[in-house]
Amino acid sequence: MIKIALGLGSNLGNRQNNLNNAITKLSNILDNITISSILNNRAMLLPGSPKEWDVDFLNCVITAKCDMEPKQLLQEIKKIEQEMGRVTKEKWEPRLIDIDILLYNDLYLKTKNLTIPHAGLLERDFAIGLLAEVWPEWKYPIPGEYYQKTALELAKRLQK
Repeated sequence: MIKIALGLGSNLGNRQNNLNNAITKLSNILDNITISSILNNRAMLLPGSPKEWDVDFLNCVITAKCDMEPKQLLQEIKKIEQEMGRVTKEKWEPRLIDIDILLYNDLYLKTKNLTIPHAGLLERDFAIGLLAEVWPEWKYPIPGEYYQKTALELAKRLQK
């Protein structure tokens, strides 16, 4: 089984309930789920986004074990989002639930539909901090400035 990390977020409706429901549904397809603390974060918005989209998110990171390939995992996650009522019309609009594959063990993958580690991971300080809570020893697999830095080391750089 492969260790994975997923980022979960909600900024519509009962945000806490949405996260709980998503974790319950994920527990049907994943094993050994560990849940980080939950943070309230400002929405990330594109320039010119409507003012009503500026609604805070609740976010958490979970780690788990899975026996699916990344593409199949993505399909299962999208199915859960749809079952929960997520409708996406525009990029970065408010959402009932957002589930992102952050990590798939130490895999580095870049395809048209999926990038692992998540393409925005290093720009989301809250995600790195939450990841460090549940998988502190994970090492960044992409050569460059942060290559082989652990999640804990990446989180500490944010505190400076």
